[in-house]
Amino acid sequence: MQHEIDSLIIKIKGIETFPSVIQKINSMLEDDSVSIKDLAQIIEKDPSITATVLRLSNSSYYGLRSKVTTISRAITILGFNTVRNITTSASLMRFYSHNFPKEFDPKGLWHHCLGCAISSKALLLHTNDDIKEEAFICGLIHDIGKVVQWQVIPDKMRLVLEKLKSNQEATEIVVEKDILGFTHAYVGARLAQLWHFPERYYHAILLHHSPKPLIEQSEQKDIDNETKLKSLLAASIYIGNQLSKALALGSSTNKNPEFIDPDVWSLMALSEKDLENIIITIKNNYLEMSRSLHL
Repeated sequence: MQHEIDSLIIKIKGIETFPSVIQKINSMLEDDSVSIKDLAQIIEKDPSITATVLRLSNSSYYGLRSKVTTISRAITILGFNTVRNITTSASLMRFYSHNFPKEFDPKGLWHHCLGCAISSKALLLHTNDDIKEEAFICGLIHDIGKVVQWQVIPDKMRLVLEKLKSNQEATEIVVEKDILGFTHAYVGARLAQLWHFPERYYHAILLHHSPKPLIEQSEQKDIDNETKLKSLLAASIYIGNQLSKALALGSSTNKNPEFIDPDVWSLMALSEKDLENIIITIKNNYLEMSRSLHL
């Protein structure tokens, strides 16, 4: 199946316009000795992305006291991972701007993914602050597989959409497996690998509709820290995806929120009051990020 997925990915128009910058950044960040100057030079080669990074860095979303006028300064103040998030956001906006069949709403999906990113990050602000930036990126790209599928196999995706409309109880993952033989979650996870994102991103994207395997792992005795982080990251994307739908942030191809597994909620260790505050944070941050990206 992986060969089939890779062949699908290669066919997508303009595939290099998104990963060219991101692949270089991700590869560089695998090296602990990477310098701020080296990373800034990669970003600055693209004027459009540079402008977006500076605009977002100076937005109230990040709340910086001093004005950021250079990419190097942005990296120094915000850190490597946050700047990677901003760069990914800027690059993805292009990825959603291609021509698509009329049945597919790329702008609505982009807003949904942004909502998922913001929701997932907000959840982890209360649970594990260390991986909140990773959650933002995973949320942002969790549905990227749909973009590939609609651009390369639109006729089959129309069949998926028709079946979902005719059967309100059907889940997108099950329908995709039935018609395509694979899911957008798998395609997206494979893209994360090809674009050199960290390995735990693969799992979070792959399991954003069903993180049960990682939940089961997290319940084992003597679990290692990496597996705990994988489980928590997957849980945040899974819940963030449903919160984005429930709060009507954008428009997913399957708009109805799904029931959230109680075992996943328990991983987040959130109280009812925490959730109320998180929802307020999500709404405020979504509006601010949308303004900053000129959406």
